[in-house]
Amino acid sequence: MSASNSNYFPALTGIRALAAYLVFFHHFFNPEKVTEGVYLPGFIFGEMHIGVTFFFVLSGFLIHNRYAQKFESGFSAFKPYFFSRVARIMPLFLVVTVLTFIVIPFFKVVEPLKWIRLFILNISLLKGFSDVTKFSGIRQSWSLTVEFCFYAIAPVLFFLFRNQVKRYLLLSLFFLIICFAAATFFHEMPFGQLIGDLHFFLGYTFLGRSFEFFAGCFLSSRLNQWKNPLGSIPVYTMAGSAGIVFSIFCLTILRSGDVLGDHHPIGIGINNFLLPVFIVAFFRGLILETSFFQRFLSSRIMQFLGKSSYAFYLIHLGIFESLISFINLDNRLVSFFLLNLIAIFLYRFVEEPAQIRLQKWYSFRFG
Repeated sequence: MSASNSNYFPALTGIRALAAYLVFFHHFFNPEKVTEGVYLPGFIFGEMHIGVTFFFVLSGFLIHNRYAQKFESGFSAFKPYFFSRVARIMPLFLVVTVLTFIVIPFFKVVEPLKWIRLFILNISLLKGFSDVTKFSGIRQSWSLTVEFCFYAIAPVLFFLFRNQVKRYLLLSLFFLIICFAAATFFHEMPFGQLIGDLHFFLGYTFLGRSFEFFAGCFLSSRLNQWKNPLGSIPVYTMAGSAGIVFSIFCLTILRSGDVLGDHHPIGIGINNFLLPVFIVAFFRGLILETSFFQRFLSSRIMQFLGKSSYAFYLIHLGIFESLISFINLDNRLVSFFLLNLIAIFLYRFVEEPAQIRLQKWYSFRFG
């Protein structure tokens, strides 16, 4: 079976772990306050938020690869498709969210009505639609709101666009215009700060991040049409990895004090539009070329860590990390190791069993 027809890509499972770890480095090795000078290592780690871009491009690729053909002829597959997405994402998210909101009152005083409102916004993923609430609950779960926006719109796009890649590009540009228009409109409204400014729209909404998903769709639709110009030399892997390093370098030099590079107008363009192009090339190489990266990310240990990476991503900030710090384990490398152990446990005994049982229930009920 050709790579583009397969639903499983070992190296891309391994890359999930790498992406989650990049976000961990971003949160815990980034200097929070820089008053003078340049702390280059910390600046570089600070831009490791690019792990989220990896996730978005990967999501676009996998969803297009698995479901595009099913939706080109209609929407009969929408119910099993969306149920599988919910079964994959929500059980563990709900468990960690409930635990988080149970613990919150023990650490700070929260008004009951505010607690209930934030809880509802979090479990429904509506929190990601407001700049004020996007970091509430599980801080990093704002990205799940963006993910589910893509899940909701993807079947319609697959039906309307099929393999017309230019249409995805035009739609992404249209969404970009909406970001500017919405930010301008809400800026003039009394409740505008509840929605967010331009940086919120460009950095934390599907409208601003859509190109990353569409880049993944492009990779899926064109995977086997690209030829390697130098035979056995992993051209795409090398070019993609070099471009990723270049993007990190550019974001690093655009940083100003404790303000990250992706807050700069040029940095937003690099993070949201240039970096996904390099990631597409890198992913293409991982799928179809033989290289050190491909062998490493396809190894058994990286496969296992990749499968537990969603759990790691959900818990690397929040109650589990706080508990580790509370027992005086402030060593970040020790925390990294312990968080991986907890993530593996949650994957094996919560995430995977819940997904299997929900899929069995759905097959029994609707199959």
